[in-house]
Amino acid sequence: MLSADSDMYSVVVFPPESDDSDGEEEVEAVPSVWLSPGRTHCRWPPFRSQEAIGRAITTRMLPAENWHVYTAKLKGKGMYGKCYLLLVETNAQAYARHFVC
Repeated sequence: MLSADSDMYSVVVFPPESDDSDGEEEVEAVPSVWLSPGRTHCRWPPFRSQEAIGRAITTRMLPAENWHVYTAKLKGKGMYGKCYLLLVETNAQAYARHFVC
């Protein structure tokens, strides 16, 4: 059985938002605590800088009431290293779809 620490992070896919200019889905590794109980939504910090967002992810900051809530699809979960590899793989597959002849 896995310990609670083994599922500290999740890789989630955010579908394109209706106001998203490029219409692309986003994939990110986030602390599992950011997911809703049903794992269908993810909270996202309102920070503007990538540095602040990265720090919130790596320190597993607890979400606050003022955080945005987005629809998300769970792609995988585990320790950060495993999730980072899945994130890279998922982004590479999405990138490759744009260059299919």
